[in-house]
Amino acid sequence: MRKINYKKQVACKLKYKDEEIGLYRFDFLVEDKIIVELKQGDFYSRQNFNQVLQYLKASNLKLAILINFTQNGVKSKRVLNIR
Repeated sequence: MRKINYKKQVACKLKYKDEEIGLYRFDFLVEDKIIVELKQGDFYSRQNFNQVLQYLKASNLKLAILINFTQNGVKSKRVLNIR
């Protein structure tokens, strides 16, 4: 069985006009390719999707998985950076 490489609480620079103005932190980065963001609540919010899209743009990655823990189980959504 192959080991899956991942990092927890990964920092990513937030830049504006090529100047660093802060940091984003995503929950997990899998194989240096996929952001995994964990949430808890009964539904996804627009804010959840916007947050993950900002992570994708700042990191220049293409795929994130948004995982939501609800009272009725675990739900997941793929979020793509199409730019």
